[in-house]
Amino acid sequence: MKNIAILVFLITNLRFNSQVFSQSLQERVVGKWQLVQTSGGITGRGFPIKKKIVIEFTPECRFNRYENDSLKSTRTYHLTKSKLRYSGQGYKDILDLGNGGSFNNSIRINKNQLILAHEAADGFVKIYSKINAERKIKEE
Repeated sequence: MKNIAILVFLITNLRFNSQVFSQSLQERVVGKWQLVQTSGGITGRGFPIKKKIVIEFTPECRFNRYENDSLKSTRTYHLTKSKLRYSGQGYKDILDLGNGGSFNNSIRINKNQLILAHEAADGFVKIYSKINAERKIKEE
């Protein structure tokens, strides 16, 4: 009986883990993210964060940008892939904010961090932390 309980636990655990790891970038990016760090630009230092900047990705492919809890802009977004510029091998994920420009950001998610990098030699890198619904409830 003990072996059956262990087997059921392992199967359930493996099923849960496979669902977490099989999420697409589109599924993982949905939610709110707060700007916590910048780097880059001509000096490489980035810029100081003086306002509460939050970006939101919705399941309907809407991108909302908030400053100090006030909506500043909204637009559509979509995620694409692009060949790596210098090595030519492999692909990176690109965030296109639907502005028609060629100044897109590469996008990467590492645990609870969203990393956006401008595709330029002296471009900025912005790091955002995921805002969990649970964390937001505790803050209120």
